[in-house]
Amino acid sequence: MEKPQIVKDFTEQIYKRLDQAATQKGLSWRKILALLEEKGIKHNKNAAYDWKIGKSDSFCNCLDELCEILGLQKSEIVYFNLSGNNTNNNIINSINESPNSTLTITENNLSKQERELVEIYRNLSLMGQMDLITYALKLKNGGQ
Repeated sequence: MEKPQIVKDFTEQIYKRLDQAATQKGLSWRKILALLEEKGIKHNKNAAYDWKIGKSDSFCNCLDELCEILGLQKSEIVYFNLSGNNTNNNIINSINESPNSTLTITENNLSKQERELVEIYRNLSLMGQMDLITYALKLKNGGQ
């Protein structure tokens, strides 16, 4: 099954932010892959190129380690901007708890079901979170 365009766009933006951070730190992707391997995370020698051209998004499986190597917080790279669509911007920014978030989630103002949904979301991988967001947006817009 092909990934929805929103997921492709999201992972492309994350890669771009990682690539910018690597450039700013003066690190090549070859060096970054070597540092990942030192942490026990192996990728094929073409992984960075595959990430760049969108052939693979396996970097999402090691975001914590990439952020550590690049000196980033996940919140610096895991936010999304859908130009021209403020409703989706607000939803995605809120869910990803970006600095531009417009929604504050506190335990006091959520129902039991809402708290369970937040807990499920927090325990998903990045790709799982994006799948859940995509599904929720589809439901919101009348999709199935």
